[in-house]
Amino acid sequence: MVFTGVIWIEDGQYLVNAPFTTSLIPQANLLLVDGYFDYVMHKGEADGGFQPYDPANATRLPPVESSTVISASIVDFWTGLSPLAPVESQYELHAAEEGLVGMAFFSVAGYENPITATTAISVPPAVWQEALAVVADMPLETGPYLPAFYVTDDYPSVALVIKTADNEFRFESQSQGQDYVPWKVLVNDQEFVTYSDYPAKALQVLEPYLARQVLEGLKEQAWP
Repeated sequence: MVFTGVIWIEDGQYLVNAPFTTSLIPQANLLLVDGYFDYVMHKGEADGGFQPYDPANATRLPPVESSTVISASIVDFWTGLSPLAPVESQYELHAAEEGLVGMAFFSVAGYENPITATTAISVPPAVWQEALAVVADMPLETGPYLPAFYVTDDYPSVALVIKTADNEFRFESQSQGQDYVPWKVLVNDQEFVTYSDYPAKALQVLEPYLARQVLEGLKEQAWP
């Protein structure tokens, strides 16, 4: 977690010493800091660890059964101050007997001399089921989605879209930092926000099957 000030938490009281901060918003076991930076901090355990964020009024996703999945898409886009910018990965997958199969598209250095590649990928059924199990436990809240920003010249955009026979689930974030917390969650036309890292963890389950080595090869070509 990136933070430019100091926070003390004592007996539920919040104190702050951080430049460019205009207000503190306690919410359940989260501390929202609103101002030049928008970010989320978990309230620490006595042993220095972190509590999982699970508000009392949390909503859960409708069940996402792997057998009902029709298609999935992933977008992982980044731009900023780099000769490699923008860096983009897109995946279009559809359900098959062997799991999810489809194509991956990669692009780097698109502002100057774009270098691109495509490759076929496949996600085994057991791996896809594990990723769905991760998002099934996600706590959701109503409320506006405000991306977390810590620094300039760093603009991620990540999305995971799952279409089933009955619903469409969209998890997306433009937040900076590890795991892109918080995330916007769309269930059909209903909008939620989650301050959990579950969408990122689901993508991490899929990571070994997303042909990232192809993207790394493009980066080496663009900037050896």
